[in-house]
Amino acid sequence: MVFFKDAVEHVTRAARVFRQPGGHMILVGLDGTGKSTVVQLASHIAGSELFKLSLHRGYGITEFRDDLKQVFKLSGVKGLTIVFLLTDADIVKESFLEDINCILNSGEVPDLFDAEELDAIRMELRQAASQADIPDTKDSVYQFFTGRVTRNLHIVLTLSPAGGKFRQRCRMNPAFVNCCTIDWYDEWEEEAMLSVAEVFFENAEFIADESYDLKILKERVGRVCVDIHNTIGTAALKYWDEMRRHYYATPSSYMEFIRLYSKMLRENKQSFINNKERLENGLSKLSEANDLVGTYQERLKTLGPQIDEKQRDTEVLLEQLQKDQDAVEQVQEIVRQEEEIMKRETEIVQEYAEECERDLATVLPALDKAEEALKSLDKSDVRVVRTYANPPELVKSVLRAVCVLFQKKDDWAAAKQMVKEPDFLKNLLTLDKDTLPGRVFHKLKKYSKHEDFNPITVGQNSGPCESICLWVLALEHYYEVNKMVKPKQKRVEEAKEALKLAEGSLAQKQASLQKIQQHLNMLQDRYTESVNQRESLKQEKITTGLRLQRAAVLIDALANEKVRWQESVKTLELKLQGLVGDTLVAAASVAYIGPYTAKYRKDLLVSWVDMSKSAQIPITDKFDLVKSTVDAHQVLKWQNEGLPHDSHSTENALIVKKAQKFPLFIDPQGQAFNYIKEMEGAGLKIVAASDPNYMRTLESAIRVGEAMLLKEVTESLDPALRPVLLRETFTRGGHTVIKLGDTEIEFNDNFRLYMTTSMSNPHYLPAVYIQVNIINFTVTFEGLQEQLLSAVVRQEKPQLENQRSELLESIAADLQFLRDLEDKSLSLLQKTEGDYVKIFKYPLGNLNPLPCL
Repeated sequence: MVFFKDAVEHVTRAARVFRQPGGHMILVGLDGTGKSTVVQLASHIAGSELFKLSLHRGYGITEFRDDLKQVFKLSGVKGLTIVFLLTDADIVKESFLEDINCILNSGEVPDLFDAEELDAIRMELRQAASQADIPDTKDSVYQFFTGRVTRNLHIVLTLSPAGGKFRQRCRMNPAFVNCCTIDWYDEWEEEAMLSVAEVFFENAEFIADESYDLKILKERVGRVCVDIHNTIGTAALKYWDEMRRHYYATPSSYMEFIRLYSKMLRENKQSFINNKERLENGLSKLSEANDLVGTYQERLKTLGPQIDEKQRDTEVLLEQLQKDQDAVEQVQEIVRQEEEIMKRETEIVQEYAEECERDLATVLPALDKAEEALKSLDKSDVRVVRTYANPPELVKSVLRAVCVLFQKKDDWAAAKQMVKEPDFLKNLLTLDKDTLPGRVFHKLKKYSKHEDFNPITVGQNSGPCESICLWVLALEHYYEVNKMVKPKQKRVEEAKEALKLAEGSLAQKQASLQKIQQHLNMLQDRYTESVNQRESLKQEKITTGLRLQRAAVLIDALANEKVRWQESVKTLELKLQGLVGDTLVAAASVAYIGPYTAKYRKDLLVSWVDMSKSAQIPITDKFDLVKSTVDAHQVLKWQNEGLPHDSHSTENALIVKKAQKFPLFIDPQGQAFNYIKEMEGAGLKIVAASDPNYMRTLESAIRVGEAMLLKEVTESLDPALRPVLLRETFTRGGHTVIKLGDTEIEFNDNFRLYMTTSMSNPHYLPAVYIQVNIINFTVTFEGLQEQLLSAVVRQEKPQLENQRSELLESIAADLQFLRDLEDKSLSLLQKTEGDYVKIFKYPLGNLNPLPCL
């Protein structure tokens, strides 16, 4: 919000009235001068709540009375300070003003509440009236209620002096003049409009030559914006004098113009810069393609010798590899044979060792059994043996045999002395049987050879000696077996030593084989790498040849494009230089010239261009509204969709596409109607404004995002359309919604609304100009001539007219196709880094597919 002197004065004046008990206001001025905005801000400053009507289709006196009841309850029962805002658009029926006149005069509306409602009000006010020392009677409490309404309710009427309604309303309702403070809203002063432009242009990114000071340029543009708005007022008077047609340019129109200019300047600047950068990048890549041709040619020259050299290296490596392979195979065969011999000999030695182990295993159990028998003897058994003075002969033989084993004298005295030793049994168990000499066992034979020398017979004479006899015989048997096994064990050990030496020799040969194999693998790797390098060089030669061919094709295919891109870059540079002025005149055209006829439009454009040049604002020398705003292929597309071919109709289509407000066409000949039908196609919903159910169709189109055409609109718009026309949307739950009456529906951004009227010279008041973009689609002489010629040709030579239509469609399609190909090529060039030639499958000028490398 921009605060200038007049706005501050209006706000403070309204806030002062709202602070006075029973203060009411009438704000008189054309729609779009900021009256409603001032009321909202002033009510907030005064601490009051703002109440506005929520209109819907079919809103009448009954609904208005219900809203009045709500206002009375808020101010009279709850005691809130209410500012009741009633605009021109809210006065659907003049009877509304009769009730307002009564409120201004007496503070009440006769018969507004019925008896039941009055009783409810008295019940709610009883406590407040008692605190104010008001008697608890119907009349007293009602007077207390109306008094609170009179103090707390502030009625504000915002009326427009345009037309004759304002004068008539003041005559019919004298309280408007007698009981209200009247505040007149005139046209904004130039200083105010300049301050608005300065605020909007403060963050705008202007672009111009270095010779321009951007701050001064913004000031000049702001001044020209004010002058353009003033010329509209002058042209509107001339328009009325000469054509008897009404036109209103309000401060709201000026604000819309400033917003539209800021938006178009930002979009055009970004679009021009992006296109310029894309074209320059494309030209740069084409220049690089020329350089790449020479690079590829030089590369092809060096690749041939490199391939020959690599071929020779590969052959040498292959020859060496074959020799080494033969040597490796010979060594492998020798090692294999030795491994087999080693395996067989190892198996023989292993079998021989196992045989020795088996022989020993046959005597060890008997020896273990004898040792177990010895362990079963205790000291008492030994003591019995010691007590023998003259034992049996077998007992003596056993003990003498023990003396022989211990290599002692084999007589009874020595035996008896041995038995008396304290560790006799332990010595028996720990005797080293493997170290006893053979002569011991030879001497032992003279005892063991007797038939009676066996454990059973001995046991009959002495139990302890039975175990000792068993032990002696087990040792003797062990000796006999061991005497046979020892030579075998010796041979086994000798064989193991020999195997060990053989294994060492084999390990050395295997190590040598591994080294040779590693060397062979290294040669194999070198050979493989050499082959790969050779093949890579061959493939590179093929690829380079193809890329050289492709680069030549690309340069040849885009040769014409290069010239056109260079011209386009120059054109864009000129457009960027004149961007500020071109966009200024284009935005003014979209915002203001819609209701004018072709002659007035042309005069206004000439005057605006002259203003820009006089103010030293950069602008294209030969400014053309259509050429500077839209592309030629877009115009052809519009014409193929049914747009008449005259410049006036093209300007109308341009305004529809660029304007931010929904269009309302003055369309007495039905040209706009046919164009919209053709452009939107079968999905267009067409409804008459007189249809009582058209709001249902509107709600459906808003939800789905479809296009809707409202035809036969009268000079006054349905108040229920106001939220849609002003796009009064808000966000709820992450969705954009709009409120129509008491219903909230989701708003689809793809929704489009068109309105047409068949009246040739309608009188739309400023309130309508604020809500819609009025566009005069009345047929021009140029357009009529074109349409009559087409009708004559269609009648006389329909085939020729069909060919003409097909040609126009074909031209538009070809231009669009060319534009798409250009965009694709430039986009690929822009996104690709490095050797970009390989990305083109279908270069311009040669649509034969090329393999993508």
